[in-house]
Amino acid sequence: MEKILVEPRDGSVVSCLSNILQTSAEEAFASSDTFKVGLSGGSLILLLAQSLPNIKTDWSRWNFFFCDERVVPFDSNDSTYGEYKSNLIGKIPISEDQFIKINPDLSAEDAAKDYIKKMSVFFLLIVFHVLMFFFWDWVQMDIYVLFFLVISF
Repeated sequence: MEKILVEPRDGSVVSCLSNILQTSAEEAFASSDTFKVGLSGGSLILLLAQSLPNIKTDWSRWNFFFCDERVVPFDSNDSTYGEYKSNLIGKIPISEDQFIKINPDLSAEDAAKDYIKKMSVFFLLIVFHVLMFFFWDWVQMDIYVLFFLVISF
């Protein structure tokens, strides 16, 4: 199911994102042991860092996957995982083990093959639900588009 939401301000996007993730997690838990979330980088990192602490959930049942990771060391500013780690670990009760990560010590091709193997443990049949959030920043008159990928089966 595709859903497009339009929010006029940053603050309402955070609230909306929190509500959608809370509801999606509850729905996933009704039929599965885990809630699987696909993460991308960019501005989504800070939005999730603001949104996730508002959610009341069993965090131990969440798993995070990366949709656009670079093969760089995790301490690099270009590492999507590294940015999520620094913005989320310690702020919500999740562990590094809940992030399904690439191996940055491998070549790009080998890292991709290894990541597919890691993901295959979690996914038998994959269904992607893309939730797109649009909001308008009236002050700067810019349109921000955020893509958030929720993965479930």
